[in-house]
Amino acid sequence: MSSPSGRGYCGCRESDGTTPYHRLKTAQIPTWSHFKRLFTHLRRLDKVGDTAVWVDGVAAP
Repeated sequence: MSSPSGRGYCGCRESDGTTPYHRLKTAQIPTWSHFKRLFTHLRRLDKVGDTAVWVDGVAAP
């Protein structure tokens, strides 16, 4: 699986030894740069398709 930017996520490690998924798990201080990064990520997901279809039938908490 690769990201829309072309960088692969599976088996890919950052320089500190963590995977790109680690950034998704850790909370970050709310700053404009983090908001802009999240917004960019969400725009890329929107280009992939309707995410509501992917989670259809998944129970909500």
